[in-house]
Amino acid sequence: LRPVPELRWRFDDWSGPNSTELVDNGNGTWSLSVDEDKSITAEFLQTEFIVGVSVDGAGSVEHTPGNPYDFGEVATLRPIPDQGWAFDDWNGPDAGELVYDPDGIWSLTVDGDKAVTAEFIQTEFNVTVSIDGAGSVEHIPGNPYGAGEVATLRPVPDQGWVFDSWSGPDAGELGSNPDGTWSLTVNEDKSITANFDAIDYRVEVGIEGQGKVQHTPGNPYQYGQSATLRPVPESGWSFDGWSGPSAGELTEEEQGAWLLTVDGDKWVTAAFDQAHYTLEILVEPEGGNAVEKWPDQATYLYGDEVVLTPRPRAGWGFTGWAGPQAGEPRDNGDRTWSLTMDGDKELTAAFASSQYT
Repeated sequence: LRPVPELRWRFDDWSGPNSTELVDNGNGTWSLSVDEDKSITAEFLQTEFIVGVSVDGAGSVEHTPGNPYDFGEVATLRPIPDQGWAFDDWNGPDAGELVYDPDGIWSLTVDGDKAVTAEFIQTEFNVTVSIDGAGSVEHIPGNPYGAGEVATLRPVPDQGWVFDSWSGPDAGELGSNPDGTWSLTVNEDKSITANFDAIDYRVEVGIEGQGKVQHTPGNPYQYGQSATLRPVPESGWSFDGWSGPSAGELTEEEQGAWLLTVDGDKWVTAAFDQAHYTLEILVEPEGGNAVEKWPDQATYLYGDEVVLTPRPRAGWGFTGWAGPQAGEPRDNGDRTWSLTMDGDKELTAAFASSQYT
């Protein structure tokens, strides 16, 4: 039999009912004469030990000289907290065996495997501020904070936005101040969200005359959006121009559209003018032939009806109409003709002699 110890262990002795029958061969082996069932135990002793050090919190432990240790050797442990943390105490199965030395060092006499935990507590804290919407938060004095310090927060909305509320795990701890700031007492890490809402603006369009304005995309608008306005006059009317407080901000685009950039509520008025049309009657030939108009006016409005009565001279007769709108007069059957005004008109009344030689 050859005893083979594990690392940091050594063979010590044999025990058991038949251990006395073993003979040492002097080369690390033992002999046993078997004349019946035999039972023996190989006993090993630990020669090196481990000091296990855990950390609770944020920090580390300097471990001198370090594992493994011989029986009776002394381990020196120095807790080193991370920034914003402090060493608080030891914990674990063997914490009671630690002895404090000067300069923040602790000693542990190793007489077996040991397990200790270095506990660190936070001394500096951060306030995390998230943003929902468009804006920012002034943060005074700023991270990090000591326990019990007060953070002052001022929500600053972007143009066209307004601060609405706080949310997040610690929003309920914020206190409102008269100057628009909010206070938060910091005794641990905090997390909050500043919520900003976009302001809804309106573009109001008035109408003078007869017509309408196509409005795209339509109310409400947010800051920086563009409204497209397209005046559409009724028949017999024409777009004349814009008026109102925001009229000067309109820029003309293609195809009769106008663009308005929205940075607040806007008011404009589209003015439409009624169209005035002329009616020119020529006579061919002249010299006594004429056409009476009723009503006889310099201009007419859209949809006005004009009655035309040809008046030939003696011995002549009216033969018909000529010119660009010759097909528009309607024969009333009583030697008069009706004409609807929907634009400028020009007609020639043709007359012919009814006398023969």
